[in-house]
Amino acid sequence: MANGKRRFRIRENIPSWADLRALGEIRAINNISYALLLMVPVLAAVWPVGRSLLADFDVNMPHLPSGLVSAFFASLGIFLAHIIYQWRCPAVIKNLSLQDYQVRQVSFYDAVTTDGFIETYCDQVSTLSATVDRDKVGGDLFDLVWELPLVRRQIEHQKGLQVSQSVAVSKAAKADIVRRLANVEYLVLSNKQPNFRLVCAMFYGMSVILVAAIVFRQVYFVAREGGLL
Repeated sequence: MANGKRRFRIRENIPSWADLRALGEIRAINNISYALLLMVPVLAAVWPVGRSLLADFDVNMPHLPSGLVSAFFASLGIFLAHIIYQWRCPAVIKNLSLQDYQVRQVSFYDAVTTDGFIETYCDQVSTLSATVDRDKVGGDLFDLVWELPLVRRQIEHQKGLQVSQSVAVSKAAKADIVRRLANVEYLVLSNKQPNFRLVCAMFYGMSVILVAAIVFRQVYFVAREGGLL
């Protein structure tokens, strides 16, 4: 039982696709990593020649600089992580932030009539409620399932209307409901494919650690040579 709970907590702590998007959509990082992946192997291939040339100036460097080696493996990690991100991350997450997705959904539903909105809303919520654990979305899904139907029934009861009669939903209320629904949908998409998210996060994490080591090493050298250490 303890092992099962531990595995569950690990899955809960895996970064979501929305979290990984912060690195996956930075083109500068990807472009630099591609350049290093091409440049460092070329340097490694010609290094015997470069080593002999440096020896003429009494410079002894039998191996490639450790910074370049670390940068190569950091770039490799970013490259592999980016492949997984592009391959398995849902298109909505790759193309839109949460705010952009909410704006798009509000714009889409804005043109839908009240009855059509309620019908579409209930279909969307029904689909989500059948496939998603309420606890994984912090209870928001439960609120979405009941909020609009309850509001509609309360209004109908107060006005003495028949169930078959339509009830107006204000534009602001509709936009708020759609934003909350979009938030849940985005969260559900962000937490798909946990195994691929874990591998992607591990590659990104390895790269971040290597880059931090390179920066620390260079700061140390500068501080030492500058007489600060």
